[in-house]
Amino acid sequence: MTRLSRLFVLPLLVAAHAAAAGAVPAQSGRPAQTVAVDRMALHAHTLRYRAAEDALEVVRPLLSSRGSAEVQADGNTLVIRDRISSLARIVPALRRFDRRSELVRLEVLVVRAARHRVSPPTRSTVPPELEAKLKKLLPFDSYELVAEAVLGTEEGESVTYEIGAGYSLRFDVGELVAERQLRLEDFRVFQQGREEPLIRTNLRLQLDRTYSVGLAKSQDSPTALMIVLTCQLWPVPSLPPSLGSPD
Repeated sequence: MTRLSRLFVLPLLVAAHAAAAGAVPAQSGRPAQTVAVDRMALHAHTLRYRAAEDALEVVRPLLSSRGSAEVQADGNTLVIRDRISSLARIVPALRRFDRRSELVRLEVLVVRAARHRVSPPTRSTVPPELEAKLKKLLPFDSYELVAEAVLGTEEGESVTYEIGAGYSLRFDVGELVAERQLRLEDFRVFQQGREEPLIRTNLRLQLDRTYSVGLAKSQDSPTALMIVLTCQLWPVPSLPPSLGSPD
């Protein structure tokens, strides 16, 4: 069962290793060192999935003061000259960087929540399982499904999407990290006719879990607008024909 987490904008919730050969005795006043670690070496790395020019951004912060990196003109290859100790950090970082971009399925629900102090609550229109989870975490009686969509995207893309008749989403898809978490940078929700976003935040979503991002005037507000998100990997290598169409 997925775990529902709350992230309310206002104010509900907002080993690298070195190849060593032949250690030398310690010099006067200096600890023992490995000569091989300080030797300069050349490493040519041909990338399969990412551009070598983009890999420079990964490599340059890891270079030593003597190191250099350049893109080979006749191929998608990065040529690095540096100490062996630096290459021991750079090469694993390049291997992590050079991988196929993951295709991501993002389910988005726009939900309006309400608290009824006098009248009996109206019947909720969100899926019953989601309603039960929301009621355990939030002090509202009813939940109205305003709009829904399933988006298909991948790491590194910028997304703009109109959801329903009155809302739009804008965000940048970050990298899927080893902990199976996906970053949505500068995540914004706009209401039709307004230039300022209703919600603006950065999100870090665990795959296969459901999160809610909400906006309310105060903790005692009788209503709130929530964006409910579930992020998954596409189970097939190709996207379905109906990609990007609301359910």
